[in-house]
Amino acid sequence: AVVSTQSTGSREGVTTLGYNVEEGLLECSSNHLTAFSVLVSTGKLPGVHGEILSYLTYVCGSLSCLSLILTIIALAPFKELRRSNSNKIHINLSAVLLLATLLFLIGIERTESPLLCQIIAIALHYLWLSVFVWTV
Repeated sequence: AVVSTQSTGSREGVTTLGYNVEEGLLECSSNHLTAFSVLVSTGKLPGVHGEILSYLTYVCGSLSCLSLILTIIALAPFKELRRSNSNKIHINLSAVLLLATLLFLIGIERTESPLLCQIIAIALHYLWLSVFVWTV
Protein backbone atom coordinates (compact mmCIF):
# COMPACT_ATOMS: atom_id res chain seq x y z
CA ALA A 1 0.00 0.00 0.00
CA VAL A 2 1.06 3.57 -0.50
CA VAL A 3 1.83 5.00 2.90
CA SER A 4 1.63 8.64 3.85
CA THR A 5 3.97 9.93 6.52
CA GLN A 6 1.38 12.54 7.52
CA SER A 7 -1.05 10.32 9.43
CA THR A 8 -3.89 11.91 11.37
CA GLY A 9 -5.30 8.59 12.63
CA SER A 10 -4.44 6.77 15.80
CA ARG A 11 -1.43 4.45 15.74
CA GLU A 12 -2.65 2.55 18.76
CA GLY A 13 -2.56 -1.21 18.09
CA VAL A 14 -0.40 -0.84 14.96
CA THR A 15 3.14 -2.19 14.83
CA THR A 16 5.70 -1.89 12.05
CA LEU A 17 6.91 -5.28 10.82
CA GLY A 18 9.38 -4.12 8.20
CA TYR A 19 10.30 -1.57 5.58
CA ASN A 20 11.69 -2.25 2.09
CA VAL A 21 13.60 0.87 1.03
CA GLU A 22 14.11 -0.31 -2.56
CA GLU A 23 10.40 -0.81 -3.26
CA GLY A 24 9.15 1.86 -0.86
CA LEU A 25 6.93 -0.62 0.98
CA LEU A 26 6.04 -0.49 4.65
CA GLU A 27 4.58 -3.64 6.26
CA CYS A 28 2.41 -3.14 9.32
CA SER A 29 0.28 -5.29 11.58
CA SER A 30 -2.89 -4.17 13.31
CA ASN A 31 -4.94 -5.73 16.09
CA HIS A 32 -8.16 -3.99 14.99
CA LEU A 33 -10.21 -3.82 11.80
CA THR A 34 -9.95 -0.15 10.92
CA ALA A 35 -7.22 -0.24 8.27
CA PHE A 36 -8.86 1.70 5.45
CA SER A 37 -5.64 3.31 4.22
CA VAL A 38 -5.51 1.20 1.05
CA LEU A 39 -9.11 2.05 0.15
CA VAL A 40 -8.56 5.80 0.34
CA SER A 41 -5.03 5.91 -1.02
CA THR A 42 -4.64 8.44 -3.82
CA GLY A 43 -1.18 7.28 -4.85
CA LYS A 44 -0.19 4.39 -7.07
CA LEU A 45 1.20 1.15 -5.77
CA PRO A 46 4.94 1.08 -6.34
CA GLY A 47 6.75 -1.44 -8.47
CA VAL A 48 5.39 -4.64 -9.88
CA HIS A 49 2.35 -4.70 -7.58
CA GLY A 50 0.87 -1.62 -9.24
CA GLU A 51 1.49 -3.02 -12.72
CA ILE A 52 -0.16 -6.34 -11.88
CA LEU A 53 -3.15 -4.64 -10.28
CA SER A 54 -3.57 -2.33 -13.29
CA TYR A 55 -3.33 -5.24 -15.71
CA LEU A 56 -5.88 -7.29 -13.73
CA THR A 57 -8.24 -4.33 -13.51
CA TYR A 58 -8.35 -3.84 -17.28
CA VAL A 59 -8.46 -7.56 -18.17
CA CYS A 60 -11.18 -8.46 -15.67
CA GLY A 61 -13.15 -5.28 -16.39
CA SER A 62 -13.03 -5.99 -20.11
CA LEU A 63 -14.19 -9.58 -19.57
CA SER A 64 -17.02 -8.26 -17.43
CA CYS A 65 -18.05 -5.81 -20.17
CA LEU A 66 -17.99 -8.56 -22.78
CA SER A 67 -20.14 -10.81 -20.59
CA LEU A 68 -22.64 -8.01 -19.96
CA ILE A 69 -22.86 -7.25 -23.68
CA LEU A 70 -23.51 -10.94 -24.40
CA THR A 71 -26.19 -10.98 -21.69
CA ILE A 72 -27.94 -7.96 -23.22
CA ILE A 73 -27.68 -9.49 -26.72
CA ALA A 74 -29.15 -12.75 -25.42
CA LEU A 75 -32.12 -11.14 -23.65
CA ALA A 76 -33.02 -7.91 -25.46
CA PRO A 77 -33.91 -9.03 -29.02
CA PHE A 78 -36.53 -11.59 -28.03
CA LYS A 79 -39.96 -10.11 -27.30
CA GLU A 80 -41.06 -13.24 -25.43
CA LEU A 81 -38.15 -12.86 -23.01
CA ARG A 82 -38.76 -9.14 -22.51
CA ARG A 83 -42.33 -9.70 -21.35
CA SER A 84 -41.43 -10.94 -17.89
CA ASN A 85 -40.48 -8.41 -15.25
CA SER A 86 -37.58 -10.59 -14.20
CA ASN A 87 -35.93 -10.39 -17.62
CA LYS A 88 -36.63 -6.64 -17.90
CA ILE A 89 -34.81 -6.19 -14.60
CA HIS A 90 -31.92 -8.35 -15.81
CA ILE A 91 -31.62 -6.31 -19.02
CA ASN A 92 -31.65 -2.99 -17.14
CA LEU A 93 -29.25 -4.28 -14.48
CA SER A 94 -26.86 -5.52 -17.18
CA ALA A 95 -27.04 -2.19 -19.00
CA VAL A 96 -26.29 -0.15 -15.88
CA LEU A 97 -23.49 -2.52 -14.84
CA LEU A 98 -22.02 -2.20 -18.34
CA LEU A 99 -22.12 1.61 -18.22
CA ALA A 100 -20.60 1.70 -14.72
CA THR A 101 -17.81 -0.70 -15.65
CA LEU A 102 -17.04 1.11 -18.91
CA LEU A 103 -16.94 4.49 -17.18
CA PHE A 104 -14.66 3.05 -14.48
CA LEU A 105 -12.27 1.56 -17.06
CA ILE A 106 -12.24 4.75 -19.15
CA GLY A 107 -12.13 7.21 -16.26
CA ILE A 108 -9.81 5.49 -13.78
CA GLU A 109 -6.73 7.31 -15.09
CA ARG A 110 -8.45 10.64 -15.84
CA THR A 111 -7.38 12.53 -12.73
CA GLU A 112 -5.43 15.40 -14.30
CA SER A 113 -8.39 17.78 -14.27
CA PRO A 114 -10.15 18.10 -10.91
CA LEU A 115 -13.44 19.00 -12.64
CA LEU A 116 -13.34 15.96 -14.95
CA CYS A 117 -12.40 13.76 -11.99
CA GLN A 118 -15.41 15.07 -10.03
CA ILE A 119 -17.77 14.53 -12.97
CA ILE A 120 -16.56 10.95 -13.39
CA ALA A 121 -16.87 10.33 -9.63
CA ILE A 122 -20.44 11.69 -9.56
CA ALA A 123 -21.43 9.61 -12.59
CA LEU A 124 -19.89 6.48 -11.06
CA HIS A 125 -21.71 7.07 -7.77
CA TYR A 126 -25.00 7.48 -9.64
CA LEU A 127 -24.45 4.36 -11.77
CA TRP A 128 -23.48 2.17 -8.81
CA LEU A 129 -26.48 3.47 -6.89
CA SER A 130 -28.61 2.48 -9.89
CA VAL A 131 -27.05 -0.98 -9.84
CA PHE A 132 -28.00 -1.29 -6.18
CA VAL A 133 -31.56 -0.15 -6.84
CA TRP A 134 -32.01 -2.65 -9.68
CA THR A 135 -30.89 -5.47 -7.38
CA VAL A 136 -33.44 -4.82 -4.64
